[in-house]
Amino acid sequence: MHALDRDDSRLLHYGGVFRPSDLVLIRGESAHAARGVGLDESDTDEFVLAISEAVANVIKHAGGVGQLTVFVEDSQLIADVTDNGPKFRIGAPEATPAPHDERGRGLWLIRRCVDRLELLSRKVGQRLRLIKFIPTALAAATVAIAVTA
Repeated sequence: MHALDRDDSRLLHYGGVFRPSDLVLIRGESAHAARGVGLDESDTDEFVLAISEAVANVIKHAGGVGQLTVFVEDSQLIADVTDNGPKFRIGAPEATPAPHDERGRGLWLIRRCVDRLELLSRKVGQRLRLIKFIPTALAAATVAIAVTA
């Protein structure tokens, strides 16, 4: 995994090869970003769990090669998780996967942890966009802080 990269528009960015040991750092940095924009403890935990599961899917199903970018846009905290793995049937199951189902729990869990999940099958790989809504008053304060900093 490449080192944490920050610029004016991204709260955090990782790219390269993810390893299972990277998940601890990713969870910590994602929690820091979520708290930094004012998400409460419950929403922060859900956002971090969704990111962790999405990156774990990159490790398990796409050889670990991918990117994670977290940023704020239009009162939303967004995490884009991309990979260059093989295409899969896009869509997160609506119903709880049955105990005997071998797959499908990851996207099902992610969907329940975020306010909106967007899945895009690209020419090579996939992009999952995980979105948590930032309360309006907090979003305005975040923008004001960013402008004055």
